[in-house]
Amino acid sequence: MKKGTILGKSQIILAVMVLALGAAVWFNVKYSSDSKNGNKYLGQAEYVDNTSGEALQTGAESDYFVTAKKERDSARDDTKADLQEAIKNAKGNTEAIAKASDKAASIAARETAEQNIEALLKAKGFKKALAIIGDNDINVVVKADSLTAQQTLQIQDIAASQSGYTADKIKILTVK
Repeated sequence: MKKGTILGKSQIILAVMVLALGAAVWFNVKYSSDSKNGNKYLGQAEYVDNTSGEALQTGAESDYFVTAKKERDSARDDTKADLQEAIKNAKGNTEAIAKASDKAASIAARETAEQNIEALLKAKGFKKALAIIGDNDINVVVKADSLTAQQTLQIQDIAASQSGYTADKIKILTVK
């Protein structure tokens, strides 16, 4: 170092580093998450209470069941609206009103049977279940890696008793 110079290159670099460290500490304190202020740390667990009654989507397998039920219900609601419109526009045509009313009653009966099948399958230990009743058959989807012969018979028995279809009209699918 030359005589008479107060600040050399190394002292300037050291001063800049100290200022940068001070600025980093200040930013960290100012913008860091603090549990006292109600902020959360990245990755911090939080317990929640689902009191709204809505289904929570927790994974890919849940997405299938939630999405399929929403699509089924949406299609059913659209059909009901169309039937109500047909009844409204029938204006005295008793045959058209009777057909639309019969179709609406059929949809309501299918909806009830599907809900009963799903509830009974859950009672038998299947975590997720979906029943779709068509005009000529019924499809039952359950969350399982595989099914034993006993489980298959249980599903067929529940589906047959609730829908009125014979075992050859019942299709069982599994979703992992």
